[in-house]
Amino acid sequence: MNWPYVHLTTNHFPIMVTAFGILVLACALVTRRRAAWMYALATLAIAGLSAGPVYLTGNEAEDAVESMKVAQPARINAHEENAELATWFMLGMGVISAYGLWRMRRSPQDEQPRVWLRGVAAATALAGMATITLAAHSGGKIAHGDNTLTGKPSIIATPPGPGDTLRTPEDDEKH
Repeated sequence: MNWPYVHLTTNHFPIMVTAFGILVLACALVTRRRAAWMYALATLAIAGLSAGPVYLTGNEAEDAVESMKVAQPARINAHEENAELATWFMLGMGVISAYGLWRMRRSPQDEQPRVWLRGVAAATALAGMATITLAAHSGGKIAHGDNTLTGKPSIIATPPGPGDTLRTPEDDEKH
C-alpha cells in the first residue's frame, strides 16, 4: 500500500458524506423536524472533520506522485491549491455543524435550531460542497487528464511501463 492509494481510497468519503448531509439538511429545512436537524448536523460535522486526514494523505501522495514523474506538476499544484481551500471550508463546515449539534443537544427537546444557525449551516455546507467538488475535479485531471472517457487508465494505479511516456494535453489535441 502506498500514499497515492491511501489518498485515492479515502478522498471520496468527505465528498459523499457532505452530499448526503446536504440532502438531509434540505429535508430538515422542509420538514422542520428536530431529529432531521440533528442528523444533518452530525453528518456534516463528520464530513467536515474528515477532510483534514484526506488533506494529509494528499500531501504524502503528492511527494510520491512527483517522484514517480507520472503527472504534470501544474496539475498537481492546481489540485493542491484547490484541496487546501476545500479543506478550510470543510473544516469550517464541520466545526459549525458540531457547534450546532452541541447547541441542539443542550436545548429543550421541542426546540428547532436558531434561524441564524440554519442559514450558516446551509451556507457552509454548500460552500464546502462547491470547494471539495472543485478539488476533486482538479485531482481527477492528475490521473485521467482532460478527457476521462478516452484517456488511459489511472497513471497512479497503474504505473507506466518501460516504453510509456507522459501524455500532455497537446498530445491529446494531435489525435
